[in-house]
Amino acid sequence: MTFRKHEIRNAGLLLALLLCVLFFLSPETRRPHNDALRYTDYVLHLAQYGVFGLTPEDGSRTIVPGNANAPLYPMFVAALVILDQKLADSLACARSDPLLEKTCPLHYQTLVAAQYLIVWLTTLLLWLLVRLLFDHRGQAILAVLCALLSMAYTSYAQRILTEVLIFPGCISLQIGLLLYLRQRRKRWAALIGLSLGLLTLIRPEYLYLSLTIATISIGLLVFRKNSGGITAILIGAIAFSFTISPWMWRNHQQLDSWSLTGGGYAETILAYRLSYNRMTPSEWGASLIYWVPDFGDKLAKYLLPKNSYQRLITRSEGSFFSIAVPEILEPELARRPREEIVGYWLRTEILGNPIKHTIVSMALIWRGLFVRKYWASLASSPMPRF
Repeated sequence: MTFRKHEIRNAGLLLALLLCVLFFLSPETRRPHNDALRYTDYVLHLAQYGVFGLTPEDGSRTIVPGNANAPLYPMFVAALVILDQKLADSLACARSDPLLEKTCPLHYQTLVAAQYLIVWLTTLLLWLLVRLLFDHRGQAILAVLCALLSMAYTSYAQRILTEVLIFPGCISLQIGLLLYLRQRRKRWAALIGLSLGLLTLIRPEYLYLSLTIATISIGLLVFRKNSGGITAILIGAIAFSFTISPWMWRNHQQLDSWSLTGGGYAETILAYRLSYNRMTPSEWGASLIYWVPDFGDKLAKYLLPKNSYQRLITRSEGSFFSIAVPEILEPELARRPREEIVGYWLRTEILGNPIKHTIVSMALIWRGLFVRKYWASLASSPMPRF
């Protein structure tokens, strides 16, 4: 499909106007808590000492470099802290008093404004994605309106969490995949690799998505025997490697390790993902019903036997979520060193069983489509043209 550049300009201006209104109507920013305090710790150490690391648990004042989390979001906020001393003071107070027993200043306007700019980019990318996908102005407008009405984007713009960067990264990845599938141009393969690399630098578990996409691509390449696909895969891999290599080099220099993350994060997250590879065919089929937003669980209970969806209930005893640590991670920790676990699982559980891993990933992708329940569904519904 083709559309004129002025459409993008007009969409960008309208979204900017709408988000300006939402920004000035937005509620008071909440103080950091839970995971936000962890990111705040990284941010302040980066801004004050130029060190990416957490406050030592032993009470010492020396900040030791670490890589338990990915660097991109803390670096973004640290840059704002360097520019705004009031923001730095607000974050420092919140970190020093995590129980919020005293009143801390709430000078977060710089951070929220910067994150609203990212929301603007996100909604513009969403508009572009749906416009490309359906070649339909109404569909694109509906997608953006539903996204904003869900409050998913603007809610995270008020918080110190990685999601505000995850949203545009995921949409740019989808745009790259869509355009490559339609045009087979190598530039879109590069965009896919770049998007996956940036997502991995925001949250390291996106390395597993990268491996899943690579596995599917190689499988399709072998099946279709398309020589042009080899070049595209190499270009995507180069773009991905180029994006994450500075962080890997830093880890090698400061931590004597090429791994993207450490400290138990990578293997814990992967354990939760691999637990779903224990799905039976009946559970996989049930997941397509159970994970439909809002009424899917009720419909599954009405249509299906309980044993086909019981392990899909996140907080239930014996669920895929609940067995990840005691039945997958802890036994592996007893068998081999922690630093070897991720590599071993990648070889045996993912690359060693790519078909099962890919099939289960399809069900999890289906689950992930329904952000904030309804708006993803509404955005893909048919509409009359206008």
